Amino acid sequence: MPHFEGREYINDFAGWVRHGLSDNKLAEQLAVLDPTSFNDLEELRYHLLEYIDDRMEESEYLQWTRATQQFEFIRSQIMVFDTRTRISEPHEMSDLISLMSANSIFYHFIDARRRAPG
Repeated sequence: MPHFEGREYINDFAGWVRHGLSDNKLAEQLAVLDPTSFNDLEELRYHLLEYIDDRMEESEYLQWTRATQQFEFIRSQIMVFDTRTRISEPHEMSDLISLMSANSIFYHFIDARRRAPG
């Protein structure tokens, strides 16, 4: 059964930079980027490149280092299953949230921010 593991960083790039390149500073910078705070992917891409360029200028070590592991670009797809669980009042959430899987919490609280209204 698929699941989400507790991780040191909330995005894959930050985790790879920390463990594959051993650069804690850049990993922390990448970890705090909230993709939902950008207008589009191009703006996010610009900020990612700025962080990387700035860090490479700070540290000559990064210009010569080799990753201890490759970063693998893997496509993901969210599958949603109807659990037939419904709430009609906000206070009902407090009883159900402890029963929710990490997948449901991700879908309803994290992924929901990036979906278009409606």
